[in-house]
Amino acid sequence: MSSQIDRPNVRTIHPDPIGGEVDAYYGCWLDINQPSELLFPARLVGPDPAKLPDGPFSGMGPLLSIQQHVRSVHQCLLAEISFDPDQIPTNADPSISDKLAQRNLAFVSVPNPGLLDSRRAPQTFEVRPTPAALPRDFQPDELMIEWGDVPTGTEAEIYIPAADAGEILRLAGEMYTSHRLRKTEAHTLRCPAGGVTYIPVPRGQGANLAGLLTVDFPDTVKKGQVHTVSVRQVTSAAGVVRRPVRPLDTAPARGRSRRSSAASETRGRAFQEGASLEQMLRWRRVLGAFRLTIPVGTKQELLAPQERLLSVLRWIERSIPVEDRWYLVFRRYVDQSAGRVRDMGGNPDLVKADPDGRWRKLVEGHGDRDRDRDRDRDRGERHEDRDRDEHRGEAEELVGFTGKVSGIVYDRFGDFAGFRLDTEDGERHFHSREHELEALVQRAWRERILITVLAERHDPDRPMTLVLRGGVAPYEA
Repeated sequence: MSSQIDRPNVRTIHPDPIGGEVDAYYGCWLDINQPSELLFPARLVGPDPAKLPDGPFSGMGPLLSIQQHVRSVHQCLLAEISFDPDQIPTNADPSISDKLAQRNLAFVSVPNPGLLDSRRAPQTFEVRPTPAALPRDFQPDELMIEWGDVPTGTEAEIYIPAADAGEILRLAGEMYTSHRLRKTEAHTLRCPAGGVTYIPVPRGQGANLAGLLTVDFPDTVKKGQVHTVSVRQVTSAAGVVRRPVRPLDTAPARGRSRRSSAASETRGRAFQEGASLEQMLRWRRVLGAFRLTIPVGTKQELLAPQERLLSVLRWIERSIPVEDRWYLVFRRYVDQSAGRVRDMGGNPDLVKADPDGRWRKLVEGHGDRDRDRDRDRDRGERHEDRDRDEHRGEAEELVGFTGKVSGIVYDRFGDFAGFRLDTEDGERHFHSREHELEALVQRAWRERILITVLAERHDPDRPMTLVLRGGVAPYEA
């Protein structure tokens, strides 16, 4: 890397004549979404980590893109200020060095209120195991989770496939007077979310433990709310403090000669001068942390971004070897993301892997369907029959949306193109060109009738059934 030249950021920093501080800034564009740029192996291998090359990498297996190394929709950023005359201490971290910085911030939205799986907020993480060589009288590391103002009824799941859930419960029983952790699987714990939760970290050595934190919200969440969960790893620290001992000036004892008294005092001084008192101090400190911010939106605004994310995650999943520490974690992460798509009204089975998240172009009959539909509307053509044929014979599940018509949509030729429905979850848009449906929608809009629109889960913007509710006067054609 020392041979790379970054001309826009090469400059001479002139010292201040009177010794004042001089600041200079540089910038770089971090573009991690280039799937064709294969730069790094799945892992760096070598006998001495300090002597690993900084590129190019050869002989370490197939190269992957930066995107394929990403393990979450949000990735933390680490920065280091390198200044040779002022070295960074070994094993330093951002909490004790002003030359290191790290920001671990993640955002996962949930809908209001949404079905069960759509209200799950999953976030991957990694945690250092408690050092195997830690003395037995030292307290193991802990995950300290502050749940903020999450509503009553929120549950959390912690999945760490390389850790034994039974061992974690055993440690919790020894360390805490009481706790609310419970084991649901061999490597999975659940607990109510609220206040502060402490989770012991088992001993181990080697790589960090990969994990998945999932926060399940109740159906009482409301659009516009924002919940924040903070996770910290707390570890043991110790140090020896040496305090000098002050010599004692004592008067000669009665009945003793001045010579013997002086000799005794000298021996006392010789013993105490230069001596020190050693004291062992122990404390707890934060080793690492991340913050998960969970805004509450609607299914309508969250579905498309979640489908795109699922497509990218499936692309990344393909590159993770079975023996990789992230394999099981990422598989569950993808499964939960698929459940979010399903319960937001989408069909995760149709979402194919793609590095850009443009999964529709890969699905036969669905490629760029929205763009094609807009173009064909201008021609006055219909798409209802084609879309029905795509899924003919499938036992599609219907989803319902209840509300009042808030608008009727016409294209530039004046033809009926659909309508808007104001629901508890926000405004939904439905597409149709059926004149009979137009008449019903106009009536519901004119008379402010509460209606329920039923649509297939795979295509929730195309109405299949319209139900008029409430006291409705007889219809006159």
